[in-house]
Amino acid sequence: MSEFWKNQRVLVTGGGGFLGSFVVEGLKERGAGEVFAPRSTEYDLRKEADIERIYADTQPTLVLHLAASVG
Repeated sequence: MSEFWKNQRVLVTGGGGFLGSFVVEGLKERGAGEVFAPRSTEYDLRKEADIERIYADTQPTLVLHLAASVG
C-alpha cells in the first residue's frame, strides 16, 4: 500500500470504461481511501449542475478524468 493513496478520496470519471476499470482496480490495490466511479446515467459531465452535484456528493481530494463520449 502506498501512503500517498491512503487518505485520498478519488473520483474517476469514466471508471466503468476500458481504461477506467483498470485504473479503479489499481487504486483499490494501492490502498486508496475511497474510490468513486459514477456511471454516466447518474451524472452528465456536459452539464455544469451535474458536475457541481458530483463534487458535492463525493467530495474528492483527487479527480482522474477519463470519461469520453465515443461512438
